[in-house]
Amino acid sequence: MEVRRSEYELGNVKKYSREIGTFISDGSKNRYAFELIVENKPGIIFKIGELFSNKNVNIIHFTHSDANFNEAAIFVVGDFTGADISPEDIYEKLREEVPGVKEVKYAGKVGNYFFSKHLYPITVDGKRVVMFGPANITGLLLGLRRNLGYAAPNILEHIGFSVGEELYKYYLKSRDLTVTDLPHILELLRVLLITYGWGVVKKAVHTDGNIVFEVDDLWECHFYKKLGVNDSSRYVLGIFKGLFSSVFRKKVVVKETQCINMNGPTCRFEIYVF
Repeated sequence: MEVRRSEYELGNVKKYSREIGTFISDGSKNRYAFELIVENKPGIIFKIGELFSNKNVNIIHFTHSDANFNEAAIFVVGDFTGADISPEDIYEKLREEVPGVKEVKYAGKVGNYFFSKHLYPITVDGKRVVMFGPANITGLLLGLRRNLGYAAPNILEHIGFSVGEELYKYYLKSRDLTVTDLPHILELLRVLLITYGWGVVKKAVHTDGNIVFEVDDLWECHFYKKLGVNDSSRYVLGIFKGLFSSVFRKKVVVKETQCINMNGPTCRFEIYVF
């Protein structure tokens, strides 16, 4: 069968985890965290980084707020091991010597963790999002099975289907993307998966009869493997089903024919349109 446009394959791409929260361990006990309110203008992040660098302070975490306003919030954690300056002195230099810095405070701390009081809510593409940590994910994937038994996988798939329909509305319909824009849709889906930390699309092929997706380190199957659950994807499979049913306006069947929880190198989804 002839392969249409929308085919790509990623090789061995290096992956680096990123800390998106502002709940940072003090680690060596020689870490200090600062919160700044700054003018939103070019060069200010460079000036702050330059100050830390010149004083041999290693920045281990740096986050700033949305830069669409006149001022921005910055949360920075520095390791002062071997530094040429004390935390108290760098505090003063941030406040007195960096142009554009309007306010400096030590960040909040609970136990051994620093946190930001300003960087809230979390957004992606301008839309508010929330994070689900291991406890939430375990409750979703394992708790349903414990409480509902054999019905749980089907319920997860139905929930995923509804989420897929909503994803279509949020990201595709709102951009007037239709089935004729399938290459763009597949590329956007690849971006969304990696942006939200769901997995890395290694391969996507669209032919006349189906779509094949291969996803590396898919979060659902990663947690199944970690929790000892002998199953393949249900929730994400349902999402693909709901999303592509909305795109094609036809019946769609989705099968996971390869899974990292079943000793596969990736999670492979085959999507058939009828």
